[in-house]
Amino acid sequence: MTEGQPTNTVVSTAPAESRFRNVIDAAPDGIVVSREATILFLNPAASRMLGYDDPEDLVGKHMSTFLGPDELARMGERIGHMLREGRPLAPQEYRARRLDGSSLVVEISSLFLDWDGAPATVALARDVTDRARASEQLARSDRLSALGTLAAGVAHEINNPLSYVWLGLSSLEKLVGPGPETTRIFDELRTGLDRVSAIVRDLQTFARPETAPGASADLGAVIAAVERLLAHAVGPRIELVLEVSETPHVVGSPSRLEQALAHLIGHAVQSFDSRPALDRAPRVTVRSQRLESGRVGIEVSDNGPGIPPEMVDRVFDPFFTALGVGAGLGLAISHRMIVQLGGELSVESRVGEGTTFRITLPAHEETSPVSATPAPRADTARWRILVVDDEPAIGRCLQRLLYRHEVDVVTSGAEAVARLCADGAYDAVLCDLMMPSVTGMDVHATIKKERPGMERRFVFMSGGVFTRKAMTFLTEIPNVRLDKPFSITAIEAALAETIALAGS
Repeated sequence: MTEGQPTNTVVSTAPAESRFRNVIDAAPDGIVVSREATILFLNPAASRMLGYDDPEDLVGKHMSTFLGPDELARMGERIGHMLREGRPLAPQEYRARRLDGSSLVVEISSLFLDWDGAPATVALARDVTDRARASEQLARSDRLSALGTLAAGVAHEINNPLSYVWLGLSSLEKLVGPGPETTRIFDELRTGLDRVSAIVRDLQTFARPETAPGASADLGAVIAAVERLLAHAVGPRIELVLEVSETPHVVGSPSRLEQALAHLIGHAVQSFDSRPALDRAPRVTVRSQRLESGRVGIEVSDNGPGIPPEMVDRVFDPFFTALGVGAGLGLAISHRMIVQLGGELSVESRVGEGTTFRITLPAHEETSPVSATPAPRADTARWRILVVDDEPAIGRCLQRLLYRHEVDVVTSGAEAVARLCADGAYDAVLCDLMMPSVTGMDVHATIKKERPGMERRFVFMSGGVFTRKAMTFLTEIPNVRLDKPFSITAIEAALAETIALAGS
């Protein structure tokens, strides 16, 4: 040993550059070095992020390998700005493309660095796909909530004038009298009103919160509503085939079932756009049928390109999309809805042949109708009726159409309470459910306390139930309910039933 040489000293022979390279390779975030949009170096984290096993597979490739034209142009603008300002760039999100074609969102911070003796751009990348999707879903939920509130309000406001148009049409028909031409004209007018009513019902279904336990849904009506809602999305290029057989009602909320079916049909429609065109006309089939063991089945099948086998088991996973479009939440939401209703949702798919989603739901057990005293006929009995509605035109129309009876009209809940507390000799009360200040529910509660038994004579008229309080109220009372718009025939039948039950 040479004199003066220090002992117990380890002399590193590895250059600083090599040690720096080891740190970069071990970094958890992606690091990409590029010049003129061509990759010079990337670490294993960046390679894995983009779906490549070996970083060397990407060296020498252009950024367009995993960035679309718009994202590439935006990145070029930001790098130009960094060059002019001489300062690193703040984090920015970009949508990138993995090797398998799936998408991801990366947050990139950029700076300049000398690399092999020349300036290069260093991108520090972090995968924020889950965070971005969660943020998008939150924003979407906020938009849907606002849209649902708007839809409920619009439906309610349309239903009031629609009601007195319906009733006014009946009055006009009585004044004009029968005749082949007048009958044809009135039938055409009613067809138009039916179409408007159907649109309003769809708006109410979209806006309506979950139905209370014990609710049932008519599959035929659910499928018809979904067909109307998706008519524009399906369009003329895709044949939508409905094979709806007669089935019992199923357990569940009509609005939730419509949403689940809309997601499944929407997935089928999107599948035709996500793969190369096939040599057959695109078709989506919705089929319902009665199954054994008290269950009902619904199938949504398409003759599209199908789902690859390795993806079939993941189609109901949140944020996973086999089609490479959307947020990957539609099928997950549908699956959760069906399971919560006590049903099952499964999928079967063959590449090149198509995909079938199968729903099974328990049938709703119908309760036996309560036998009632035969109702007196509207044309032989004279009733005293109070109409409570904040829309004056509805009260006037009902007075004209119920001319055989004694009909009083008030336009507020407060007036109704005062009238009924002072004079309880009414055979029936046609009461609007949702009114400003004092609602129909408030009127019912007050009269039940002040004049016990009179609350049984209420028939509730509703232009749209879109609050949990109103929905719970209607499920807890036995009173007859009429959804606006309604016909005079429905009014007379509801009055007859209510008066018969109240008198029994």
